Amino acid sequence: MAIKLTSDTAISTLSVKASGKLSADDYHILDPGGDELSSSAGNIRILFVMHDFHGWDVGAVWEDIRFAT
Repeated sequence: MAIKLTSDTAISTLSVKASGKLSADDYHILDPGGDELSSSAGNIRILFVMHDFHGWDVGAVWEDIRFAT
């Protein structure tokens, strides 16, 4: 899985580019990126771009539920 984060504080947006299959470890990259931007910008927008995406493994599903809440 490849995941790349790009944040833009001027417009409070976190862009996430994902390919392959998400694993629980990928959320360890995503969580800090979102937390960092939201702590400096307040409410943020997340743009999630999936290219050649193959879904989530079981651990990633749990992390996705936790991240969404």
